[in-house]
Amino acid sequence: MEYIGGKIIALAISEPQTWNNTLMIWHLQVNEKYIRKGYGRLLINKVSEIAQERGFRAITLETQNTNVPALHFYMQCGYQLEGIDVSLYSNNHSQKEEIALYMRKKI
Repeated sequence: MEYIGGKIIALAISEPQTWNNTLMIWHLQVNEKYIRKGYGRLLINKVSEIAQERGFRAITLETQNTNVPALHFYMQCGYQLEGIDVSLYSNNHSQKEEIALYMRKKI
């Protein structure tokens, strides 16, 4: 978490996945007033540092095909697309539906 004036401005929630020795980022969010000021990268780098210290082999996260800024951000941080789930959000497979994209950064 990152704070300014006692208020949370950025947050990352992750969980170890012991079955495959990875760290899963469940949530990464930056207050919209602080977007593009380096706080997202600061958090993602901290998660990476923790993963390395604890001996995880990779970090995994999920985002959506509709969140293009997040896709670009994660790719700039070294994450690669490793999987998709076309029915995580809906059973309707129209081209306008959200599709879950799983990204991973190997350590």
